[in-house]
Amino acid sequence: MKVEAIKGWSDLISAWVTTLGLIGGGCFGLVEYASKNRSEEIKTALTFLDRYDQAPYLEAHEHVFDVWYSTAFIDRLQVEAGKGSNGDVRAFLLRSVEEGKLEADINRLIEFYDGLSACTCGGACDADTVMRLFRQHAADLNGNAFPYIAEQRKRSRDRLIGSGLHSIAISHNEKELKAACPQK
Repeated sequence: MKVEAIKGWSDLISAWVTTLGLIGGGCFGLVEYASKNRSEEIKTALTFLDRYDQAPYLEAHEHVFDVWYSTAFIDRLQVEAGKGSNGDVRAFLLRSVEEGKLEADINRLIEFYDGLSACTCGGACDADTVMRLFRQHAADLNGNAFPYIAEQRKRSRDRLIGSGLHSIAISHNEKELKAACPQK
C-alpha cells in the first residue's frame, strides 16, 4: 500500500473512533445527568419530609389523627357506617371536624400535600419517594377529611382545594401520581 492510501485509511479510522468516542461519552454524560437529576429530586422530596416532621405540620398531623384515632371516634364512625347511608357518614365526618376543632389543622395539611404534589408535578420532587414517604398519611387524611374538603371546594368555588392531597392519596404508584398532574 502506498503511504497516501494508508494515511487515508488512518484518517477514516481516526474519524470513526473519534465519532464513536463522542457518542459514547455523550451517552455516559446523559446517564450521569439523569442520575444526578434524580438524586436532586429525591433530596427535594426529603426536604418535604423534614418540613412535615416539624412545626406546624407535625402538630397539625398529631392533633387531627389523635382525634380520628381515638376509640370514641372509631366506634361512632362504625355506628354511622352501619346505618348504611353515605350521607350519615359524611355528616358525622363533618361534625367530627367541627367538634374536634380540626379545620385549621386540616387546612394546613391540605396546603402541605398540595405543595408536595405541585413539587412532584413540576419535576422537582421524585414521585417514587413521595409515594413511599407520604402516600399512607395522605390516604388516611383524605379518607376522613374528604367531606370537609368537598365543602371547602363548594364554599370557595375552587375545585382544586385538596387536589394534590387527593392525587397522592389515590395513586398506587409514581406513574399514576405523575398522570394525575395537570397537563401543561
